[in-house]
Amino acid sequence: MRVFFALILTGLSLGWGGEARAHAVLLETNPADRSVVVDSPSTIVLRFNESVQPIVVQIRDGEGTAIAVDVAAIDREVRIHPRGALRAAGYILSYRVTSADSHPVAGSILFAVGTAPSGWLGPPRLVVTSSAWDWASAINRALFLAAALIAVGAVMYGFVVHTSPPPRSLVLGATAIALATGVASIYLQGGLLLDAAGARPWDGEVWIVGLASTRGMASFVALFGLATLGVAQFVPFVWRRSMNAFATLCIVASFALSGHAATAAPRWIAIPTLLLHVVVVAFWLGSLIPLLSALRKERGRRNAIFRRFSEIAVLAVPQLVVAGIVLAVLQ
Repeated sequence: MRVFFALILTGLSLGWGGEARAHAVLLETNPADRSVVVDSPSTIVLRFNESVQPIVVQIRDGEGTAIAVDVAAIDREVRIHPRGALRAAGYILSYRVTSADSHPVAGSILFAVGTAPSGWLGPPRLVVTSSAWDWASAINRALFLAAALIAVGAVMYGFVVHTSPPPRSLVLGATAIALATGVASIYLQGGLLLDAAGARPWDGEVWIVGLASTRGMASFVALFGLATLGVAQFVPFVWRRSMNAFATLCIVASFALSGHAATAAPRWIAIPTLLLHVVVVAFWLGSLIPLLSALRKERGRRNAIFRRFSEIAVLAVPQLVVAGIVLAVLQ
């Protein structure tokens, strides 16, 4: 148990590093910021450097009255259609979007219809949310990564090193932690995207927004795999191996559905490299406890088991290094 908690702390330390701030960037708007248009625009366009998903988009006039709008995301553009003509006045358009890396980006622009206002508001700027949601999401993510990788790695150990099943308590314990943190990640992602101050766990909108994001999709796939992995520990061994293999594929594949590494260009290089990186890290983290258990229980086969592990582990090291370098260069 002490070794298990040590590995959890290792996962926390590995996942605690700061994230690259390669978020979506607003390139152009039509109308431009602080511009004056003669007639009410039928469509307002926000153009980003990558595809985005709008979370909240609002237009308010100088008195703070909200204007009803329809919002559509088309490739790298967010198009806002006012439902009625805008009267001659100054307006502020505020937006909150997320891109494929699952991180929120917010900002605003000012424009006027008819004539320029006597004075513009303070300069709007692009901001990346930093709040309690960030901290909670980061801690939860680190726990999820550690637990999920340990569970997957223990199963991998059973496939490639030692055919006897890994300790059930290890797989079930890591799977339970990963399931709990995986569910929490959907809620935390929704709160992060909405910057939902005062939100409660039963707020449906937070769950819906979180699940609709790329991080929510990745969490859903991982949760399905984790649930399968948990059930597999209670079925006959002949079925368990097939279920373990399927669950492992789901959990590993979920890492390619969201995040900076999964969305780096060119994706045909980034995604296979990321998956290789995940598999090797999972094998190393998840194999250590099953290996220790096997060496204690099967003293007569110690040398054979350790030799088999060493052969695979040594081959995995250069793959881990190369994958890490490629991902670093791409980002």
